[in-house]
Amino acid sequence: MASITALAHLGFAHPNDGGLRPEYLFQLSEGDRPGWVLDPAFVFRQDEQRLKLKRPLVWIPTLEHMAEDLLVMIGVHILRDEPLLDLMRGCGIGPFTTQLELYSVPTEVRDALYARCQVYEGRWKLALSVLDGSSLHHALSSLSKYKFQLEVCRSSFVRYVDRWDDGKTKMLGKLEK
Repeated sequence: MASITALAHLGFAHPNDGGLRPEYLFQLSEGDRPGWVLDPAFVFRQDEQRLKLKRPLVWIPTLEHMAEDLLVMIGVHILRDEPLLDLMRGCGIGPFTTQLELYSVPTEVRDALYARCQVYEGRWKLALSVLDGSSLHHALSSLSKYKFQLEVCRSSFVRYVDRWDDGKTKMLGKLEK
């Protein structure tokens, strides 16, 4: 059974106070294989630029570039970046493909997609909340080469019931100021 192991809020940063005005919420669902999901219920933008979805977008990322695959998904579906769209069309993938397994995209094309995403700057901000046990942890360091605004939030405290240890409650980390 799949569970959500990371949330990615995309929106605009406040110019003075930090924080984020979210417009889109992507979820990393992990079970037998991971998937980045953008559900129509989690599109908060309310103007003519709003992405109008009738059903969820689901992209199966590569395990090696899971974080960067999210950036490509954002570039294609939210930013509608023409060079990215051209690269996708070049390998037979339409711009509004709602389900995609990124291993079906040739490696050299994926590398070109990642390189294109490295030029993104501006007012957009991505806030990643990565839960304990997420496969995304190993892919986060790759985001340092990108220019866009980014905030990564990792678990500092976890309390859970360990079903494999007689239902004992366990805690990791500390809650401190």
